[in-house]
Amino acid sequence: MSRIGVVFFVLLGLLVLPSSGQQNITSNWSAEGKTLYENGRYVEAVKAYDMAVQFDPKNAAIWKSKGDALFALGVYNESMMAYDKSVELDPKQSIDYDGKAVELYLVGMYNESVVFLDRALELDPNDELAWLNKGVLLLAQGNMNDSINATDRVLELNPKNPVAWNTKGMVLLRLGRYNESIGFFNKSLDLDPLYEKAWNNKGLALFLLGKPRESLGFFDRAIELEPNNELPWFNKAVALHSLGRYNESIESFDKSIALNPSDADAWLGKA
Repeated sequence: MSRIGVVFFVLLGLLVLPSSGQQNITSNWSAEGKTLYENGRYVEAVKAYDMAVQFDPKNAAIWKSKGDALFALGVYNESMMAYDKSVELDPKQSIDYDGKAVELYLVGMYNESVVFLDRALELDPNDELAWLNKGVLLLAQGNMNDSINATDRVLELNPKNPVAWNTKGMVLLRLGRYNESIGFFNKSLDLDPLYEKAWNNKGLALFLLGKPRESLGFFDRAIELEPNNELPWFNKAVALHSLGRYNESIESFDKSIALNPSDADAWLGKA
């Protein structure tokens, strides 16, 4: 039979190849998909992985790779289905649902991020990181009650998680419960004295309580720990301005703007 005839029958599914032949074809398509993926040619990579799973539909690693390519394309529902298929075929297959959720969160795709976090929690209800990220995400969405519930779950799993204490403090801060929030920031700092976000947030709570002079020390400590974070610089500038220390305030606004030139609030505060 000619080569063309063999290909024709393979495509129709009418020819049964030796197992070694199927393995070679699968490996070739999988390798092609990997190369295409690494070169950013995600559409072609998906097509290559589709060919690979036609010859080896029970290969969990290929389904995972297809999920990665679909995720890179922004086709998140199909990506999730490919990941699910991978885990179904091999429960030990490592899918970083938490990491994917964080990637989506960072580009502002909060709803899609929640879907990946929920899947992580379906697979492991005690996934501390997933609960923590969900609490932060819900806070960003303004869903305070659910954020507290997720953060409380983290603290049930690990009462010594400083990020969870800080997150719960931030929820209370957003709710205007400034005095209560300070207790949570203190707990966070007890657990991790080098956690710059808790220093900044405690300073913010003090400022909102009408204590700008006291808040400055906390902003300064946050800046000392993380000088490239514009938020404590901005908060320090606002506190200095409220105290009438305008020249120092402008210097801090300049620092904040240098770190984040697109921050309209910093430009407005400096004006």
